[in-house]
Amino acid sequence: MRHVAVSSGLQESEIRPSTLMSEFKRLSIEESKTYFLDPGEVEEIDCPACGSHLNSKVFEKYGFSYLLCADCKSIYVSPRPTDEALAHYYSESKASRYRVDHLARNTAQARHRHQIAANANWMGRIVDESTQSTSKSYTDIGTTLPQLFEEMASFDLFDALTTFEPVSPLDSVYSDLKVNVAESRPSEQTAVSSFEKLEHQFSPYDYLVSVKEMLSDEGIFFFTTRTVSGFDLQVLGGNAPYIFVPEHLNLMSIDGI
Repeated sequence: MRHVAVSSGLQESEIRPSTLMSEFKRLSIEESKTYFLDPGEVEEIDCPACGSHLNSKVFEKYGFSYLLCADCKSIYVSPRPTDEALAHYYSESKASRYRVDHLARNTAQARHRHQIAANANWMGRIVDESTQSTSKSYTDIGTTLPQLFEEMASFDLFDALTTFEPVSPLDSVYSDLKVNVAESRPSEQTAVSSFEKLEHQFSPYDYLVSVKEMLSDEGIFFFTTRTVSGFDLQVLGGNAPYIFVPEHLNLMSIDGI
């Protein structure tokens, strides 16, 4: 396969323009008060990273409490929206539609240049060097931008490319790219990826277990996620501008992960 060295010169404003992010944040905060208002739609949990019940409240954002785990130092929301409430929100809310129609679409070119190409090269190189099977398959969970598969196909490494639960089910686009749109969770995958999804999950553990079931014995899971161990959150903490529910339920530490 081809190997590409990527030096992107990324500026935060290119992939998260302040005008678009401000509107997305406004919609998310406004709708969280509607979708998660009923006490039956939220649930108290222990640390989603290590399971510890020892915690202290570190800050509150827009009516939701963020707790610090005493053991692994992850930060998480509790009480938090249930799985069912989150599913309803992501399928019906204006904020979710705005993410697809405006935020993702208007930053697609910059994300392709700065993120997608780099992520694809990272995955392709490791799969090429680490797996022995002659027939290789790849699935991305919750695909935001189909351009990811253009990059993955260019390596001529995978026999099958699949998207599972894409954010926007653009069947014609995926068909043109020769990408399968899976109606049920694939299995025996050589590689599975999930970018910026773990922080949204009610239960990261359950999510990771479901991913494990998709992998072959030598399969590799690639993911990115916002972590409290990162420089911005170490410095800003609760003052970080784009930390809000349900966008960030889990800010797990490196130790917690």
